[in-house]
Parts: sequence; C-alpha cells; structure tokens
Amino acid sequence: IYPLYIPANTHLQSSETVETDGADRVILTFAGDKNFVIVEETLKASDEFEIIPVLGDPLLLDKTIAVISNNSISWHADNMSYYLVSSDLSSSELVSVATSLGNSKTVVSTK
Repeated sequence: IYPLYIPANTHLQSSETVETDGADRVILTFAGDKNFVIVEETLKASDEFEIIPVLGDPLLLDKTIAVISNNSISWHADNMSYYLVSSDLSSSELVSVATSLGNSKTVVSTK
C-alpha cells in the first residue's frame, strides 16, 4: 500500500519484500528532500489478547489508534501493521503520510 501524500521533491527509492514467519513484510524507502521509511506487515489473528508495550503518545488516526513519537508513528488497521519513521518529517507530516495510507478506496464498475 503506497501513500497518497508524499512531500515535494521526495520519491520512492526502493521497495523490498521480506518473508517473516509466513507473513510478508514490505519495506518502502522514500528519498529526496524528506527521507522516510514505511514498514508494512500482514497481521496474524490471535486467539488471545496481547499486551504490547509502546513508547509515545496515543493519536486517533482514521479508524484506529496510533502511537506517535518524535520521529515515528505506528498503528494497526485492516489486518496490517504499519511503522513509519523519519528524521526529516515533522509530526504533522508523519500524520499526513500515515493518514494517506488508509484513504485509498477501490471503485468497482457496476456496468
């Protein structure tokens, strides 16, 4: 899943897929004026509740709650885990990129 918002003068430099314990992890590296990395991984459903400690502040992000820190944001949505990190993006730019990942809609023709 690619972000719909990418800062000016920034482009996708590389995309790498890594298989981890039966799940796929995609690492998207963006380069230019505002370098950042997005890690996306499919989630496996768990039969039990899990407590996962996180560092950062809670943030309402579309339909889920994210955790944001000085240079990263992470969240889970639609059976996917996302981690976005950058030393070049501001907090508001991190949120803009993260929000744009969840805004893609599929349009199906009825004709």
